[in-house]
Amino acid sequence: MGIVIKNVSFSVSLSLTALKIIGFWAPQNLEGSQKLLYDFYGFVSFMFLLGTYLIIQIVDLYLIWGNLPAMTATAFLLFTNFAHSTKIFNIYVRRETIQKIISEADTVLREEKSLEGREIVKRYPYNTSKSPAYEITYLHQIFALSLDAFLNVSKDTLVTTLIAQCRCRLRLVGLSLKNLCNEFHPIIGESSTRMSLTPSPKTFKLTQDQEIIVKKRLRCCVIQHQKALDAADQLQHCFSEPTFVQLNVSLVIICVTAFQLTASEELAGAAYEFPWYACSVPIRRSVIILMRRGRRITKLNAGGFTTLSLASFMAIIKTSYSMFTLLQQMDSSN
Repeated sequence: MGIVIKNVSFSVSLSLTALKIIGFWAPQNLEGSQKLLYDFYGFVSFMFLLGTYLIIQIVDLYLIWGNLPAMTATAFLLFTNFAHSTKIFNIYVRRETIQKIISEADTVLREEKSLEGREIVKRYPYNTSKSPAYEITYLHQIFALSLDAFLNVSKDTLVTTLIAQCRCRLRLVGLSLKNLCNEFHPIIGESSTRMSLTPSPKTFKLTQDQEIIVKKRLRCCVIQHQKALDAADQLQHCFSEPTFVQLNVSLVIICVTAFQLTASEELAGAAYEFPWYACSVPIRRSVIILMRRGRRITKLNAGGFTTLSLASFMAIIKTSYSMFTLLQQMDSSN
């Protein structure tokens, strides 16, 4: 039993091999105790990778229920991991159906012998028989794309981490303002003081000396706030254009994906390109039935509700902004 799962498409082979190693894609020849052992290994892998996070985040969400800012921060990670878990669970439950789709597609693509068909099947219009140019190019693309993917993740992580740090700085300023008259709470940039900043129990006001210290602490808060705002402006200046480009690239990818999903529309037109006029009436009728069926567009949907298309994407964007506005209103009202 080999580790690598062979497929005509390298991306499918790589994906299935990774799932198999982690424990989410059981080999076909496993039975009895071996199958149970592999399933247990997959369960342990799931709990290590996602299960513990889901449990902790659900408990955390329950404990902070009502604190909207904290809930949104926890929900972001919770729903991301939940979506990941749903994909894994779906692959595990529908493994046989997915395997049937993969096997049928692999058989059809491997058995295609015509030159035009091979042009459709192969990934790049490249002469694979020319050696060593093909091997060199193949190895170069493997290492270059792997490194490029790692660098792309690193760059995105850098931006999001800097944004998170800027947010932390603003929250620290808010915490300092909240404890402005708490002498036990140190403020960045402030010289240590031992004077009590508690208002007089009789007048409920600060003394003149206390006022001076509070003003100094407030000045430190203002300085830290301005530095955080400057950092936000610098982030805007440094990463505004790349973010805009990435947003537009994502839109282009979605448009291209939606365009590729319309390939079934071309099926009916392809029937006109063979000499149908030379065929008998029964064959013509059969072709007409196939053409009529080909007019029905093949669509992919999410959960049986939403069709994967550009219009659906725009609707999701509008709904997300509406939810964002609602959360803002709820937060401001509290």
